[in-house]
Amino acid sequence: MINSVIRSVPNTMTAAPSMGLAAGFGQLARLMRPVTHHDAFAVVGWDPRSGTHHIVTSSGYPDSVEGRAAVQSYAFDESNSAVLSNTVPTRIDDLNFDYRESAFYRSALKPIGFTDGMTATLHGRGGQYAGLLHFSARRRATFTQDAVEMTADVTEVFAEAWLGWCERAPAHPEQKSVRGGTALLSPRELDILQGMSLGHTNQRIANDRGISVRTVTTHVQAILRKTGQESRAGAVTFGVQNDLIDLSKKAVRPAGPRQF
Repeated sequence: MINSVIRSVPNTMTAAPSMGLAAGFGQLARLMRPVTHHDAFAVVGWDPRSGTHHIVTSSGYPDSVEGRAAVQSYAFDESNSAVLSNTVPTRIDDLNFDYRESAFYRSALKPIGFTDGMTATLHGRGGQYAGLLHFSARRRATFTQDAVEMTADVTEVFAEAWLGWCERAPAHPEQKSVRGGTALLSPRELDILQGMSLGHTNQRIANDRGISVRTVTTHVQAILRKTGQESRAGAVTFGVQNDLIDLSKKAVRPAGPRQF
């Protein structure tokens, strides 16, 4: 069953442009269901041009849950940081804390009866962050290891299809561009850049987010590479100039004139 689903992916996504990206994603999720046994799913795309998440398609969630899952606060919510830093699909019971006690679960998922969930981060072939793939189920222990492995095998397909759509689709007026090209920073990288703007060390950033120093170091290196900067101060300056840093969080504005 797993192999047959994976083999069907190329044909499904080849047809997606003609049937619509959302419809293509929906068809792929339906093909996955005999293995995942999910009761609801959502594909949440990260648009690097606007720096926001958008629901691409979903099924099984009330509108209120879809909206909350789509907004930036979901990706930056402390309870979801472990999911975003994982490279493999993560189930609720894979986490080293009780996710069912988190504010998001108690306010959005528990009231409508979902007791299990699995989330995969979507990355393109070059490692570019593209969004999240969510599955929810009403029965605990729904998502088996087979479901994890199959989902891991198809996440790149979702990511590449979404990133390709972002490249082709016209930008909306409210979408902000970044001078010198788009800063393709993932939500986790933006969060770490925010910590850098506060003058925090890698150790402090790691402690605040419950992740390893090595993970932070890797993200800092990616931030420098993507922003074309050679130093942390340069990356922070870039972030301030391009509105990637929330100055309301007492971020430290780097010294020197701001260029326009």
